[in-house]
Amino acid sequence: LKLWQRFKNEIAKQSLTTVWEMEQQLLPMLIKMRQRGVRVQVEKAAELQKEMKNQEKEILLAIKKESGIEVDIWASRQIAKAFDRLKLDYPRTEKTKEPSFTQNWLINNKNKIAQLIVSAREVNKFHGTFLSSIMKYQVNGRIHGEINQLRGDNGGTVSGRLSMSNPNLQQVPARNKDFGPKIRSLFIPEEGFKWGSFDYSQQEPRMTVHYAASIGDGYEGSNELVEAYQNASADFHQTVADLVGIERTQAKTIGLGLMYGMGKAKLAISLGVSKEEADELIIKYNKKVPFVKKLSDRCKYAADEKGVIRTKRGRKCRFDMWETRDFGLHTAEKYEDAVAKYGKDNIKRAYTYKALNRLIQGSSADQTKQSMLDCYKAGHLPMLQIHDELCFNVKDESHAKEIQKIMQDAIEFKVPSVVDYGLGESWGDAK
Repeated sequence: LKLWQRFKNEIAKQSLTTVWEMEQQLLPMLIKMRQRGVRVQVEKAAELQKEMKNQEKEILLAIKKESGIEVDIWASRQIAKAFDRLKLDYPRTEKTKEPSFTQNWLINNKNKIAQLIVSAREVNKFHGTFLSSIMKYQVNGRIHGEINQLRGDNGGTVSGRLSMSNPNLQQVPARNKDFGPKIRSLFIPEEGFKWGSFDYSQQEPRMTVHYAASIGDGYEGSNELVEAYQNASADFHQTVADLVGIERTQAKTIGLGLMYGMGKAKLAISLGVSKEEADELIIKYNKKVPFVKKLSDRCKYAADEKGVIRTKRGRKCRFDMWETRDFGLHTAEKYEDAVAKYGKDNIKRAYTYKALNRLIQGSSADQTKQSMLDCYKAGHLPMLQIHDELCFNVKDESHAKEIQKIMQDAIEFKVPSVVDYGLGESWGDAK
C-alpha cells in the first residue's frame, strides 16, 4: 500500500491520471478477451497450409527457370546473383554496400524475377508464420493469444498501442488479395452471430490534420483539409495527390514517410526512384502541403527541448536516450553513459526525428483504447484489436451501427472520425 501511494502521487504529479484510469479500466476487459479467445477452423487451416506449401514450390521452380539458379528468397546475396545473371540493377546499403532487397523495393520493381520473389516470400510467410502459429497455439478450436497492454519485458509497444503474442494475430495478412482473405476466413464468430469488422478510416492522417490545425490558427493548408474531412468519404492521400500533382500511391508513401520520420534514402527505395527524384518529390510535396513537415519539425523541437511530448489523453512519449552530435550512425545510450563517452556539450537526445510518429501513434492508441473501453461498458466485448480495426460478435445491422457510433464518438478531434464496418460469416467475409 505504501508503494501504491507513492506511485499514485507520482502519477498525479506527472498529470497521468487520465491515461492511468483508462488503462486500469481496460484490464478486466482484456482478461475477458483472452479467456474467451477467438474461434478458428483448424481442419481448414491444415488444408490451406498444404495448399500454400505446394504453391511455394511452384514459385521457386519458376524463379529457377527465370534466373537459371536456385535462389534463397530471404538471402540478399543469393537474390543479387540472380539479378546479376539477368543483368538487372539493384540497390546496395549505404554503409556496407551490400545488396539490399527490401520488400518495398521488390514490390515496386516490375521485373518478373522481383515479382516472383515477392510472391514466394508472401506464401512462405503465410504458411510458415501465420498458419503454423494457428496450428501450434489453438486449443479446442480457439486461439487465446497474449494481449500486451503496455510496454513490458515480454512485449508491448512504446506508443501505447496493444500488441499480441503467442500467436501474434495482429500480423494476420490483410493486403494480399488472394491468401489474406483465405487466412482471415479461418476465424469465425460465436454461434448465432456475424463477424463484425470495424475500421477507423485513415486514422493517422486524420490525427495529423487535427494536430496541424490545432496550433495557433492552424498551419498553412491544414484548415483546408479539416474542411475537406467534414465529408466522411474524403481521402487524405488523394486530396494531397491532387494538390501536389502526383499519383496517390506516391502521395501516401511520402506522407506516411514524413509522419514516420523516414529518411530520404529509405523513402527513395520505398518509392522505387532515385534519391534525386525522391528529393524533388519531397520538395514538391512540402511546397503544396507544408503543414506535415512543419508539424514534424515542431514535434522534434519539443522532444529535443523537453524530452517528452504528450498524446491526446496525456500519455507521455519519452525521449530519454542520448547520442553524440557527430555526424554518422551512433548507438543511443543512457544520459550518464553518453556524457562519459562524448562529453556533456557534445550529445543530443536520440530518435527525436520520430516525435511526430510517436504523437500520432500514441494518440491513435488513445482513441482505439477509449473506444474499446466505451464499447465494453456498453456491453460489447471485442474479439480482436488489430491496429485501427476492432472485431466484434454482431447480431445485426442495428447492433453494428451502435458499435460504429460508440467508436466514432470515443474522443473528439477537429476532424470527425469515420468508422467503416463489414459483417460476414468469418473475418475474411467481413473485410
